[in-house]
Amino acid sequence: MRIIVCKQLINQDEEVILNESECTESRPSSERTCRRANCPPVWMAEEWSECSKKCGRGEMVRHVYCTTSDKQIYLDESQCDISKKPETIATCVKQSCPPPTWVIGEWSECSVECGQGWHERSVECMTFDGKPSDLCPKRDKPAVSQRCDAPCDQESGDDECADKYQVAYCPLVLKFRFCDREYFQRMCCKTCHGSRLH
Repeated sequence: MRIIVCKQLINQDEEVILNESECTESRPSSERTCRRANCPPVWMAEEWSECSKKCGRGEMVRHVYCTTSDKQIYLDESQCDISKKPETIATCVKQSCPPPTWVIGEWSECSVECGQGWHERSVECMTFDGKPSDLCPKRDKPAVSQRCDAPCDQESGDDECADKYQVAYCPLVLKFRFCDREYFQRMCCKTCHGSRLH
């Protein structure tokens, strides 16, 4: 674009601007078409995603496209300067995660049905999101086993079962096989009961 005026030269150093109607020649055009080189393609980046982890170190991602300079048309990435491509992945840390802890299971049944045995249970070191870890303090590890006493079955009345006589009477009852008689069972309960266990 250019400015067009009608003027009259008075002398070598002086001229005066006239009304355009006073110029007899055709008025030159003040504009003409022109074409400059197309602007180069540019990279367009979207917003970052949320961090991939709720706590601790995670990643954020975003999409990056090659477009025309007015960002109206998507182009193949090869048309943009790859050295200027924005990052598509970034590290993020939202907050510190809780430390791993020992997770214990229920005690098992006693290992024996009668007498002294062992209870056992599972004890595992786990992260806050349930994954195995080896970072729990070893000194704080709960016991995985403990002793247990299982009651042995006894006939009813054993706690009160005793010989009424502390001399040789009851061994004689046993010797002569009188333990099957109700009277002697009461008088020599311990002796007769012991004989049935052998």
